[in-house]
Amino acid sequence: MLTRVNARLLSFVLEATQERIPETTDEAASIESSIVLMGGTSPGHSTDFVGAELAMKTRAYRYVIATNVDGVYDKDPRKHPDARFLPKVSIDELLGQYGSGWDSAGSNMVIDGPALQMIKNHNISTSVINGKNIKELEKIFEKKKFHGTEIKI
Repeated sequence: MLTRVNARLLSFVLEATQERIPETTDEAASIESSIVLMGGTSPGHSTDFVGAELAMKTRAYRYVIATNVDGVYDKDPRKHPDARFLPKVSIDELLGQYGSGWDSAGSNMVIDGPALQMIKNHNISTSVINGKNIKELEKIFEKKKFHGTEIKI
């Protein structure tokens, strides 16, 4: 429920015209808008997976994962000051690192294994950015160069 509250707040910041935050990916896929915001669906489903599923169902131009770091790093930058930022990374590399070991929503991983597998299986163009940096999010929507990570399929 909290993830849907966050989506509602983001809709105000982005001045999105979406009337309500959908509770299922089918409901979200029925929204006729260039930007669809939603949160989680059911307990146990990660928002990464929900987002990837929605991107697949809508054949989205891009799936954007807004997180609390600037993108993907070779290790957690909040714990390791020497973490290296990865502006581009392959889906296979991420699957090798994060593809197993995920067992529930809330696990501390950059992107969980089930979401990564869906991204790969459906060739979903995916970017990871810092969700606090609205200017970078705007750049993605405007198809401009942005500071974040592009996941190569």
